[in-house]
Amino acid sequence: MAAMLIGVRGEQAGQTIQLTAVDLTIGRDAANSVAIADPQLSRNHLKISWTDAGYLAQDLGSANGVIVNGFRISMPTILHPGDQIEVGAQTFRFEAGLIPSTTPKEKSRAEVPWQPTPFAGRPTEYGSKAGPDYLSGCMPNLSGLATDMQGCLAALVRAIPWIIGIIIAFILFHVLMLGCGVLGGMLGGIGHGGSHGPSPAPNTAPAGDQPKDGPQNSEHTPMGNPDVQIIEVKVLPKRPDSTNPTPVAFFKWKNVSGHSVVLVEGELVVRNSMGEVVLRKKAAPVYRGLAVADRQTHEDLGGKDGIDLPADIDPDKAEVTVTQVK
Repeated sequence: MAAMLIGVRGEQAGQTIQLTAVDLTIGRDAANSVAIADPQLSRNHLKISWTDAGYLAQDLGSANGVIVNGFRISMPTILHPGDQIEVGAQTFRFEAGLIPSTTPKEKSRAEVPWQPTPFAGRPTEYGSKAGPDYLSGCMPNLSGLATDMQGCLAALVRAIPWIIGIIIAFILFHVLMLGCGVLGGMLGGIGHGGSHGPSPAPNTAPAGDQPKDGPQNSEHTPMGNPDVQIIEVKVLPKRPDSTNPTPVAFFKWKNVSGHSVVLVEGELVVRNSMGEVVLRKKAAPVYRGLAVADRQTHEDLGGKDGIDLPADIDPDKAEVTVTQVK
């Protein structure tokens, strides 16, 4: 028995169309193998042809498409026994049979039952009911190599965006790690070396009108003469034991000279709340008095300790550079 199309629905319902090695076409045009006056059909709608891989169904560029097993095909598709083919209002069922003879000489050898080859282009849903299954048939079939390889190529095309995304993520990760390392090095350098930068350029400005209500402290690292370490310079609006509203600078320092110290002088710089220099005094008497032993700390507490500042300035903080130690 030869392969055939059996009408299931429409004008050809119940009728049988024999398939041979000659192409069979269906459409509204009278030149087709099967001409059907169906307004939903195109003039040339469907072609069924024989290949070494079996019978192929091909859409001839119809307006309403060719539906195989519920899915619209977009390329030649191998037919299997029982496949339902819809064109317009017509539905056919494909049934396989004997391999068709191509010449009369071969007809006597064509009595071998037709066996379908593994199918690599069976239609399936791809977003909508259209197009073949691009992930099937990735193992090539030598009898239909071109059709079978479509699945491999499409799968590779689908994987390209993922591959590119992974490469970009890998590059961004390494750039981010490199940036973090550079930033960490910069911050580390600032943390270790920032205190050794140059002092702001001195500026002069008129003094303010009102004294501060409380002490302003300034901590110092060793500057100038290394025999004395200035620990703190404290600016007060007046001496604790006096009613005279004259600002005063008190000092706390440590003797690291290796011997007793009875005199410490330095350059005193006083700044206002804007950071502007309002007083600069050289050879300021930081300390004059009884001997301070090595490794001992002296702190001004009152009395005659400290340095009186002019009453017309608005001192906020002070710093001193030791220039002489005796």
